[in-house]
Amino acid sequence: MKTIFKMKTIKIALLTAIAGANLISCDMQAPGASAETTSAAVEVKAQPVKVMDLVYRETAVEQRSTSTVLAFEETYLSPAIQGRIRSVKVEINDRVNKGQLLVEMDRTQMDQTRLQYEQLKTDLARMDTLLSYGSITQQAYDQMKAQVESTELVLNNLEENTLLRAPHSGIITGKYFNDGELFSPAPNTPVGKAALVSMIQVDPVKVMVNLSEKYLPLVKEGMTATISTEVYPGVKFTGKVFRI
Repeated sequence: MKTIFKMKTIKIALLTAIAGANLISCDMQAPGASAETTSAAVEVKAQPVKVMDLVYRETAVEQRSTSTVLAFEETYLSPAIQGRIRSVKVEINDRVNKGQLLVEMDRTQMDQTRLQYEQLKTDLARMDTLLSYGSITQQAYDQMKAQVESTELVLNNLEENTLLRAPHSGIITGKYFNDGELFSPAPNTPVGKAALVSMIQVDPVKVMVNLSEKYLPLVKEGMTATISTEVYPGVKFTGKVFRI
């Protein structure tokens, strides 16, 4: 793959001028001559001089470099704790959307915590009424409210570790467990990470460019680059520098 960077260089000042020279004639007398002589005046014809205004111009420099296309992001999904896998809902090479459910772990603890949370919310609503009539103390109400909030945090954490969703759109690249198996957070992938599934983001992609050090001072974040690849001959893509 070749990448062409268009970079603005230092402004160049152009100035062209031709200077004329004045030729001076003078009278001379030959040594030992007694007679007065008159030297002929030498006529010098004026030469035209062309003057140009000082001009500032910006020039573009194209640098071609080899590059490698990579996934913009690679993700390994797994719960934070050990648990039984209820269902893996994707296969390798499946395209998925952001937020799509990929893996469902055993729901027992999550469902129990949700029931507890709903009951606590009901109790808090009843205590709110009692507080308005002065039947309970503010301290008792605050304690119940704190319990509801802490249970909600536990429930949210359980949902994140029970229902694994795609953090971005992309393609499934690895499936490491099947339905009913017990997951343990130990390294089980070629890169040494623990995961149930892995996926990559391919829209957009990133291009790693091998650029000579002498051009690094000229490359800035946000600059555009034209990218061509043998996979799509004759087709050019436009990218932006986002990291140096």
